[in-house]
Amino acid sequence: MFCELSKADIDFPVDFDLKIIVVRDKDRGSYTEELESVLSGIGIPCCRWREKSSSKGTYISYTVGVHVKSRKSFDEMYEKLKELEYIKTVI
Repeated sequence: MFCELSKADIDFPVDFDLKIIVVRDKDRGSYTEELESVLSGIGIPCCRWREKSSSKGTYISYTVGVHVKSRKSFDEMYEKLKELEYIKTVI
């Protein structure tokens, strides 16, 4: 599930907290380096990574502060994150 907003809903540039929920892989530690690489690769600075595991340990929820300059960058961010198979939801 990915959040879909209409063009009228956001005034750019915008700073907000992005929440990314991933399926936990027992053989893998943190996903933050890869996620940060995806975001910085499209020119979206990010900071203040916070991580929380689900009660059963099935998922990891990451919250990160992002600065998005344009609608094009916003759309590209969601498209790039959709390509990662371990992501369950982005809000």
